[in-house]
Amino acid sequence: MSATNETTKQILQYLFDQRVFAWRQNTVGIPTERGWRTAAKTGVADILAVLPKNGRLLAVEVKTGRDTLRPEQLGFGRNIEAMGGVYLVVKDFPDFLDKWNSIPL
Repeated sequence: MSATNETTKQILQYLFDQRVFAWRQNTVGIPTERGWRTAAKTGVADILAVLPKNGRLLAVEVKTGRDTLRPEQLGFGRNIEAMGGVYLVVKDFPDFLDKWNSIPL
């Protein structure tokens, strides 16, 4: 399992244990009989969640190793924050926990 997949799995399990409604958002294109169909929205974070009590959107982008944010991902994050949501870019599970603990719930 890749470092990104392992980190994503750990974050999802943690959120589940905290009773946070969360899911992995797959934005990979879909193969069809005619070729390849791209995802409906590019730049969407790896994990989306609804924060308890206030219902704000939490978007978590997992970037391991030398992986960097693409312009579409930066734009997605800016839009989430502009609407009052929380956008986190994390490199591993401990990084997620540090950032998670700083979110006012």
